[in-house]
Amino acid sequence: MNQLFPWLGTSGCVAILLCLSIGPLWAQSLPSYRQTFAGGSRYDEIQAVASLASGGFIAAGGTYSADEWLPDHHGMADVWVSRYDGTGKVLWQKTFGGSDEDRARAVAVTEDGDFLIAGFTRSTDGQVTHCHGRADYWVIRLDGRGELLWQKTFGGSEDDFASSVASTPDGGVLVGGFTNSQDGMVKDFYGQTDGWILKLDGSGNLVRQLTVGGKGSETLNALTVFPDGSSLLAGSAESKNDSTGNLDFWVVRLDPEGRLLRQKNLGGNGDDVVTAVAKAADGSVALAGYTASTNGPFARNHGSRDFWVLNLGPEDQVRWQQLLGGRQDDLATAVVSAPGEGFLVSGYTYSIGGQVLNRQGRADSWLVHLDASGKLVSCLTLGGVMEDRTNGMALAADGTLLLAGVTESVSPQTDARLGRGDGLILQLKLNQPTPVPSAETATSWTAALLENPVRNGEVSVAVRGAAGQPFRLRLLNLQGRVISDRQVRPAGEADQFRLSAGGQPEGVLILEVIGVNRTQTLKVLLLH
Repeated sequence: MNQLFPWLGTSGCVAILLCLSIGPLWAQSLPSYRQTFAGGSRYDEIQAVASLASGGFIAAGGTYSADEWLPDHHGMADVWVSRYDGTGKVLWQKTFGGSDEDRARAVAVTEDGDFLIAGFTRSTDGQVTHCHGRADYWVIRLDGRGELLWQKTFGGSEDDFASSVASTPDGGVLVGGFTNSQDGMVKDFYGQTDGWILKLDGSGNLVRQLTVGGKGSETLNALTVFPDGSSLLAGSAESKNDSTGNLDFWVVRLDPEGRLLRQKNLGGNGDDVVTAVAKAADGSVALAGYTASTNGPFARNHGSRDFWVLNLGPEDQVRWQQLLGGRQDDLATAVVSAPGEGFLVSGYTYSIGGQVLNRQGRADSWLVHLDASGKLVSCLTLGGVMEDRTNGMALAADGTLLLAGVTESVSPQTDARLGRGDGLILQLKLNQPTPVPSAETATSWTAALLENPVRNGEVSVAVRGAAGQPFRLRLLNLQGRVISDRQVRPAGEADQFRLSAGGQPEGVLILEVIGVNRTQTLKVLLLH
């Protein structure tokens, strides 16, 4: 396999604990990275990021904060757009909105260096010139300095949410999302919620629209535009055309004139939702999202919901598919094409075990690299002690990978959160990661207590047959509270490790030995 990313190396999975010293973690396996925190005293989240040919990047999302860090706050929540240089320094940041809730969901860069922002507005005042209903598509165009060129709203009397935007080869704008409206600017309506696709000219004027859907609930969450002006949009479909479950992966193809070429449903007996798409140099497209299905090819579902990644050919035939995850929820939110071959997929995980190593907090960002055939090459968990989620991702021209989202973990500058949630951008240049153990070696290890009952307040455990593999050791009380937590890597065939019981009263404790593909649980009797 052509290894275009030397930082991904051979098959491997490693972890980064953000906002703390990374020394105790496997330093020889960690990528170099830079993190940028942004936010006020309330909840602030980055939803999308795009790299710039001139260097740096643009990020968009929403802010609920109204304090000195961002003085131009308009209402309950504002669209929040920030431009950064290549070091993560803020060049400028702007907010847009009215007195109600306004949020950005997507950002794109035009050929002439302007920025397109798409999301929704519930406001009827401020910078929102007109809102047709409960919520409207809101599309904004900014110049390179962040100055407003134009803003337009589109919708009917109910909820209309834009979730994706792209510049088209003719200088126009393509916007995708979904509508609950049956009136106003929405010409057609088929069911509970429909996919709604708008083509605008470069000045934001509506050129054409297309409503797609059935009797159930359909959403379009992501799109990509091809050089000939044709496009692919994807999301989820409930209507039963050829659907086999509750919600299915849903793919919609349009020709360069915006006419429907075909649509396709893919899925199992549970909910299957596309959240992101990316096109490759060979003309194929990757769909990334999550699946809760458990039948047929989903019988090897790792947990509640898994990353589900598909590669589609030019006629939307499935070339390969991959399920990735642990025992709990794992949700993919972004995908980019890796130069040469393969795809990078990111999202967040609530899992421990399976293919998820060493989750740090309630939820961690999770990044995986798949080769051209869908085989797992490498993976990373990234997070702090609380909840950290990736919403958007972009690859810069210099090979820096940008991950953008939200963190509830602490800031390294202040040792405290800026607000209830803060925008977070990671710039990664990865080194050689740790090799993934084979399926046989990853499950053949055993763990045993060296002493039980424990009388000196220290729990000693031996891990055998696991040289070089990463493990997480967690000591919990019967209420599930973590007493001690260590990340270890046995160097020999029977290494021993100790965990402190932390002054716990006499009774039973639980020791979890968490490996790559399984977890062993041991009961510890603590006596004084």
